[in-house]
Amino acid sequence: MSKIVIVTYKTKPGAADENERLVKGVYAQLAAEAPGEFHYATFRLGSGVSFLHLGIVDGEVSPLSKLSAFQEFQRGIPERCVEPRHGARVDRRWILPSPRDYRAAHDSNEAGTHGTCRRTRPRRRNLR
Repeated sequence: MSKIVIVTYKTKPGAADENERLVKGVYAQLAAEAPGEFHYATFRLGSGVSFLHLGIVDGEVSPLSKLSAFQEFQRGIPERCVEPRHGARVDRRWILPSPRDYRAAHDSNEAGTHGTCRRTRPRRRNLR
């Protein structure tokens, strides 16, 4: 079963570009080593100093911990951050379908909770 992990944190303003450089190093090593069924995404949020990492691994151990680039990234993270990292492991039972999946299930009336939903029109109010 896949494990999904989300980590967010906020860097010091002068450390955001260095953080991004280190993250790109992790991606370069991931591309070179291609560690199987592992999906990883990093987002630099609108503030420019906040980051969100999303990892999905099919297996027990994330390949990130074995990467030298990731170890380098981890070493300086406490000094680069103004807010500590917040991590959460996502329980797959609570993942909702995407709107596209929802529409496909609804339109084909497949089994499951999605097929029982009906579209309704909003009631019109007489505002006089």
